[in-house]
Amino acid sequence: MFCDYVEGARPVCPLGQRVWGDCPDHFYCYLPCAEDQAGGLVDAPGSRFNGVAVCERFCASDQAAEAAEAGRGPEAVAAAGGCEYLAMVGKSEVPRAHFDTVAWGLYTVFQLLTTENWNNVMYDGMRTVSPWAAIYFVVVMLIGEQRGRSACLSTTRMSRRTNCAVARLIQPTATAFLEYREGKNGCFAAWRSLQLTARMHCTQART
Repeated sequence: MFCDYVEGARPVCPLGQRVWGDCPDHFYCYLPCAEDQAGGLVDAPGSRFNGVAVCERFCASDQAAEAAEAGRGPEAVAAAGGCEYLAMVGKSEVPRAHFDTVAWGLYTVFQLLTTENWNNVMYDGMRTVSPWAAIYFVVVMLIGEQRGRSACLSTTRMSRRTNCAVARLIQPTATAFLEYREGKNGCFAAWRSLQLTARMHCTQART
């Protein structure tokens, strides 16, 4: 989740709201504001609301809200759970490829292995965690490329062995058919070509 389109904003589930229920799966972006700004507009260049945001008070409990409303002081408000003052600037930006869930994590790793926009996924990871996250993506790419190359070579060898086996199976049938249709002398060139093809497949299968 990214909120860097407004400097200082971060994805937050405010006090008094349930993470699983009141807040969306990807939190909204909030900018901290002061107590004396509650209910008013604050400057937020880049916000989704024409560069401004409304400062709101969020309290952990009704008792904390009553203490803050009555002006009983920070100690009384904190004893009741506390309040915070935030101004929402918009929704958080969520990239298509992410690791929020197991399913999306598997999808993201698959996308990395296909090298489809893998550098954009890496940059998003660096924005979320730190520049050191690039090490993880480079390692995944190196290991994935090596495994993919091994799988490709194995498939190629298997295909060559299959071609060799098929060529050996059709040699007697092709020989008998050609001898029956045209005679031994007339089909020598076709038989020779078939024999060379079978030999080529078997030679490739051994390499």
